[in-house]
Amino acid sequence: DKNISKEIRTNAVSDHVSLVAKQKEVRDFLLQSQRSLAEKGGIIMDGRDIGTVVLPDADYKFFLTASIDERTKRRYMELLSLGIEADEQQVKENLIERDKIDSQREIAPLKQAEDAIVIDNTFLNKKETIDEILSYLNKK
Repeated sequence: DKNISKEIRTNAVSDHVSLVAKQKEVRDFLLQSQRSLAEKGGIIMDGRDIGTVVLPDADYKFFLTASIDERTKRRYMELLSLGIEADEQQVKENLIERDKIDSQREIAPLKQAEDAIVIDNTFLNKKETIDEILSYLNKK
């Protein structure tokens, strides 16, 4: 019953999340939990292995990407908005390191699903990104 939204965004968590996420026991537990949530349908999931490992047969898969500079700016602004003190260069280095660790891990690495729709939202705001996703859904 405690909102931990701010705490999970801190540098202390960000610095260790990829190391924890690559543990087989953690991945196995989360895999079952995530699949159970999705069984009823009507769910949107966000994560680095959702389309390739967790829900490989999902009806729709979107792979969002953006330049490292734009991702850094967004993450930095998010931290500041939460009242978390941050250094922009450290945020960038953290993102680069996390991408590297997540892409190279043996279990459920970060990668684009072959059948995913790629959206580069470097120059799109949140509403434009959602509109882009909805445009694909409305075509079906």
